[in-house]
Amino acid sequence: MGWFSKKRDDGLYRGDAPASAPGLDGVEPTAYQGQTAVRPMDSTTVNPNPYPTTSEPYAAVVENLQQLFGQPEHHHPQNIRQQNYQQPNYQAQVPGQPPSSQPTGYGPQVQVGAAQHGQTPPFAAGQPPVNHVPDQLAAVMKLALQQQTVKRTVGRSLFGLILTLLLVGGLVVGGFVVFDNVRDEFTNPFGSGTAAPDQPYQGVVGEPGEVTLGDNSYRITISKAAIEPSAAWGNFSAPVSGGFLLIELSLTRTDTQPSASQISWFDWTFTDDAGAVAEGALIAGGYEPLLSTLNLEPDETATGLVAFDTSASAGTLALKTYEGPWAQWPISATTSAVVAGEFGVPVHPEAARTPFTATLANPRWIGAGDPAATFDPVSGSYLVVDAGVVLDEGALGPTSSLSIGYGNWQFTPNGGTAVDSDFGVSGANSVTFSQGQPTTVNTVIAFDAPRGPGTLALVNSDGSVLATWPILG
Repeated sequence: MGWFSKKRDDGLYRGDAPASAPGLDGVEPTAYQGQTAVRPMDSTTVNPNPYPTTSEPYAAVVENLQQLFGQPEHHHPQNIRQQNYQQPNYQAQVPGQPPSSQPTGYGPQVQVGAAQHGQTPPFAAGQPPVNHVPDQLAAVMKLALQQQTVKRTVGRSLFGLILTLLLVGGLVVGGFVVFDNVRDEFTNPFGSGTAAPDQPYQGVVGEPGEVTLGDNSYRITISKAAIEPSAAWGNFSAPVSGGFLLIELSLTRTDTQPSASQISWFDWTFTDDAGAVAEGALIAGGYEPLLSTLNLEPDETATGLVAFDTSASAGTLALKTYEGPWAQWPISATTSAVVAGEFGVPVHPEAARTPFTATLANPRWIGAGDPAATFDPVSGSYLVVDAGVVLDEGALGPTSSLSIGYGNWQFTPNGGTAVDSDFGVSGANSVTFSQGQPTTVNTVIAFDAPRGPGTLALVNSDGSVLATWPILG
């Protein structure tokens, strides 16, 4: 091979010499026989073939892909490197026409080689060429793509399965944790196994009594029972039954056992005279302090409330566990009433455990154009009343506050609809108390209402009326 080696004909096609140097190999290439060699930039130059052909580079790619992915199902056994393909014959330049690169067909070796292997030439004779990848290379590439798709699908499926198992495992573990916590909370708090007495302790309201509870003993005093027709002041949770039964009590542990019996809110029940049973409430309209769960040390005392959502005032209070009742008290509760106020007289509402005293005075009517009216009243007049509010001592904790807003004052004309207080009059403001601030506030309350008789009321956040004052008109 080369200029100084003897030329051999081993039957392998090694490509034609460029058309610009047809005599370099000694023989003019057959692909250019009958063609006129021209300079590359000559106006009659035939454009080189821009389309891929089956040659040595493709054979190397096919062989490498076959080693990686195996043989495709429709593989042909022939070796691409031994195919003697020729370049297609290009049309000669016609004078006066633009150059053409369209082949007129493929040489006879291409046609014969394709027929021997049951194939058709890449391009039909006289048809324009198209981008083409040899069938054998395309088959191997298709097989590789299929295998890659399978690998991706399997990988994604395994990832989804692992993620699902992790989520399910997490939920199971979380469920066991929650179940364990709930079980600890609601399991029989008296683990001694001591049975309740056949005759439970019979207590009297207002008197301390010694109560045995499992392996422990307590001094329990029921001091007061009251029906509250509304939620605590400022709370929106009105009682479902129409009232909350609040039991005030204290407990002192009197034994010295190493373990204590837990007393929870659901260990208290109230059975009214008609036989209806109410369970102790964990949350009762915001009334505090509720004795939700107690684990007392020896000689430790707890004081607070046990509450029930019931409007029944007579019945039996019982302390009972899963072993049965341990103590009972007959209950006859008082009911907090709506206070009828007088102008100029301090009023402290009974209901809702309202923590302040209100004094209302000097009710009067003003109309549009009055200097005190910041805005003209829609109804044509304002009812204006002076108000002084004094906060109860100790009513606020270090971080608590108390407010009396516009909606806590209402005026209802006789035969009419209730109207909230309004800010349309100079000095008519809401009232707010906080720790460290003055406990007395003077303000004005005003109502945009038609002149006439009616009722002025102090109203809780749950809509219940706590105190009233008559307006004569």
